[in-house]
Amino acid sequence: MDCKQTRKWLTAQVDGELGVTEMIAIEHHLAVCAECNRLFAEQVRISSAMKNMPLISLRQLLLRSASRRHYLSRNRQHIPQNAGP
Repeated sequence: MDCKQTRKWLTAQVDGELGVTEMIAIEHHLAVCAECNRLFAEQVRISSAMKNMPLISLRQLLLRSASRRHYLSRNRQHIPQNAGP
């Protein structure tokens, strides 16, 4: 497996989505390629950070957005039109 193929499959490798054959081929390449190994370690860190992020439901996002729009619309009337530098 070359660098191009390895980089194409790094995320799937990190997520455990590859078959045994592909996984072994990538591991062999990572053992000899410092740059792909560095990219793999970076992908592992990103994946780990994403797994540790709090999940926000779509409902929560919509409520926050609606609340923000309501706040902004109510407070626009108190902002002078010519306020600025």
